[in-house]
Amino acid sequence: MYTSYQIIINGRVQGVFFRATAKKVADELEICGWVKNTDDGCVEIHAKGDELMLTPCLSTGLT
Repeated sequence: MYTSYQIIINGRVQGVFFRATAKKVADELEICGWVKNTDDGCVEIHAKGDELMLTPCLSTGLT
């Protein structure tokens, strides 16, 4: 079953290759979506894919 999530990550996530790492993991797991830096220093993620692939990915912080 396919599902989607919108996630806001805060803390030290800009300047540490978080978006690049998220993209790499998403590509490996065939997850679609986007990741962007927000004006307040957070990272916003919109991820869509097979729930069986998304759930473990999200629970481990995308790594």
